[in-house]
Amino acid sequence: ALAKMRKEILEELKGLSYKESLEELDKLLGDLQNENILLEDIQKHYLRCKIYLEHCEELLANAEQEVIEIDEIQKSSEIGK
Repeated sequence: ALAKMRKEILEELKGLSYKESLEELDKLLGDLQNENILLEDIQKHYLRCKIYLEHCEELLANAEQEVIEIDEIQKSSEIGK
């Protein structure tokens, strides 16, 4: 059941921007803080939070790598001047 749920969540994430993913993560965390949340929902929300957090971290890492590459290209072009 968890594997299926994980697959569905990953499918939802496709194409989501960092901002959209972060907004959803904030919403999920807010839901988890609700005292009236059911145990089953806590488990589902926790899994969703974990996957959304991983997605956000991956997007940030990709952006950081792109900045590093751009910086290296810029430095190498300045050396050639």
